[in-house]
Order: sequence, then structure tokens, then C-alpha cells
Amino acid sequence: MQFHFSCLFWGSVTLFILFFKKLSSANSNAKGKAVASDKKYFSLLWLSVSSVVLILGILLNMNRVWMYYFVLAFPFAAITGGWMVSNWILNVKSIFNFKGGNILTPIISPLWLRVSLLLFIGFYLISPRFEKRLEYYKTAMRDPLKRTATYEWRDGYLPVVVNTMIKTLFWKDVRFIGENYSSFTFYLWHCSRVVDVVFEVAEEVKKRAQAGDTIFGDSGTAPLVSLLTKLGISGNEVDTNIERYRSGNADPRELVKRIDVPTTRFLLLRDKFGIAVLPEIQNMVGRNYKEVKSFRSKTGFTLRLFERLPA
Repeated sequence: MQFHFSCLFWGSVTLFILFFKKLSSANSNAKGKAVASDKKYFSLLWLSVSSVVLILGILLNMNRVWMYYFVLAFPFAAITGGWMVSNWILNVKSIFNFKGGNILTPIISPLWLRVSLLLFIGFYLISPRFEKRLEYYKTAMRDPLKRTATYEWRDGYLPVVVNTMIKTLFWKDVRFIGENYSSFTFYLWHCSRVVDVVFEVAEEVKKRAQAGDTIFGDSGTAPLVSLLTKLGISGNEVDTNIERYRSGNADPRELVKRIDVPTTRFLLLRDKFGIAVLPEIQNMVGRNYKEVKSFRSKTGFTLRLFERLPA
């Protein structure tokens, strides 16, 4: 997340830098040395900067930010960041090509280029503080039990020595929310996540299922159990991501009307997560279902299987 926020801060930095660049160009124009090459892409830079700053403001006011939320900003951040990087490279070349005079001149000039690099480094270092402003972070920090997540290492399709080296340098079995980790460590954790209890869930459902039964539940596991057991998904509601209902794109009351029928024999819910937290779903469970078994994953979450009560 640190890298993602930094990419957006590039836009904010560029807004500041463009001000100095504009002044620099104005001074050059006053001396009869107009910088015509800058003018042709200034409009695109201003558009990109404005877009990045707007998206950054929206993200910082959200309850929770997932990494793919940044995708919309990346094209604009690439333009602003690419412009700065190209100027940094040109400046480094000027240092190596400098002949005669004071060598400090190309190192400390122009001022706007020095400021841009320092600001970017500064933003990169402080960006984790912005993630801590998000509501989900504050909620997680209130309960020490929710601050830990465990992961299980799985060797990749690489030589043993490479797997061992990567595990030694980047892998951790336990994550403490609130601590900073490298982006590569987060990537390894993401790739290591498996639903290790899914076959156990499927076997339990098979033992209890009858012809015509359907299943409904957690978007990350219920569809997989449906495939393994050959049971249909109640109401064809495969995508039950909680954001559909929080955003108002889907109505949970209308959902319950369609799925609260005798053929919806099983509910598979992830404990205190996703649609399991919707009051409409909780009320339906309380009225018509009983918990028959729970399944604890090695990665730290619990799946609860509910069966419909007899009419």
C-alpha cells in the first residue's frame, strides 16, 4: 500500500513542482529564452495532476482501500511520475557531462528538481500514516485478537535454493496489523492464501444434501462448494460481495425475499465477515436456520455451515 500511495503523491508533488517550473519558464521568457518544448505537454500534465489529486482525496476519505482501487489513478500517475523521472535522468546526465566550473552547480540546480526528489522520498516514508487514518485500521486496532493473521508457506515452482532464499529474506508466518512490511511480503501472503477447509465443507454438505437443494453464502467459498457438491446457487446469487449491498447497487431485503425459500437448504457464511454482517441475513438465519458445523481455516478465518429448519 505504501508504494501505491506514493504513486499518487507523485501527482501532488508534481503540482507543486509545476509551479516552480512555470515560474522558471516565465523567467526564461522574460530573458528571451522561451521554453517552447514545455508548453506542448503542460496541459496534459495539469490534467493528470488534477486527476491524481482528486482520486487521492477520495481514497483518503474512504472506510477501507484495497490495492485495486488505485488502478484508476495509475495512468495519470504514470504521466506525472514519468515526467519527473525523465527530468531526474536528464539532470544526472548533466552532472556526468559537466565540464569546467563549480561541480556543485549541476547538482543543486535547478531548485525545483531537487525539491521534487526530496518531496517524493518524504512522501514515500510518511505514506503509511495515511493508511492508518482509514476506519478499518482504527477498528482492527481496537481488538488485539484481530490484529494477527497467520499464513502458511508453500514452495513455488522454483529450485529449492531460490525458494529457501525468498522465504528467508521476505517471508513471515504471522502478520501484525499496524506493522509495516515490504510489498513483496504482502505479495507472498496474497499468493499463499488457500481455502484449506473447502473439501471438508463439501463433504459435510454432501452428507446432508438432497435432490433439489441449493446453497447460498460467502462469495469466496460458497460458489466453490457449489461446484464440488453439484448443488445450485440459490437465486443465482454467486457474487455476494458485501460492497454490492453497502453501495446500494443491490438491495439485501430483495435478496432475502428471493433466497428465503425451502430449497435454500444450506447457508455458508464467513464468521463476522461479508454478507454475514448484514442485518437482513442475520434475521433470516435466526428465523429459519441452525448452525450444524464450523470450519476453522489455517489462515485465521472461520466458515459456518447452516442448515434450514424443517417447515
